[in-house]
Amino acid sequence: MQRKVRTFGQALAGFLAGVAMLMWGGAAHADVVYSFTANSSYNGFGTGAFTFTVPTFISTPGHIPLASLDSCTSSLGTCGASQGFLSMSGYDTVGFMPDNSTTVFYYFDAGVFSQFGTFETVLFGSEQHGTLTIASVDAADVPEPASIALAVIALGAVGAAHRRRV
Repeated sequence: MQRKVRTFGQALAGFLAGVAMLMWGGAAHADVVYSFTANSSYNGFGTGAFTFTVPTFISTPGHIPLASLDSCTSSLGTCGASQGFLSMSGYDTVGFMPDNSTTVFYYFDAGVFSQFGTFETVLFGSEQHGTLTIASVDAADVPEPASIALAVIALGAVGAAHRRRV
């Protein structure tokens, strides 16, 4: 009888350790935050900024719909319909739409979209200047309610099986 209790105790301890790992010990992942600030005197476009958070570095540049951005501001009022991360003429380029009619392009060295740091534009000087900051933000994984329910059901099944044996 003592052997069964010890075996059940070991099984229960292992199960509870697994539940603890599932609920609290899950691996954390880091989101990538792209923050862009435009300060342009070019053609009266003024200033603006947007922030965009994704799970990994941008690998396929493209246009980002306004609704997908974390935030967007423009000295011309509201931001345009989309902003963009583009590869143009050997540069990583941010296309900033400060209104709904024009996109202003800000050029950075090639490869900056896939590394952390703060980067300044490389063309047009102060007339069309922008700053791009790429940072990592940790976000802890949270177990889904279905995972927690499954763990509770499994614990109940282990308890019921032990109760039948005793």
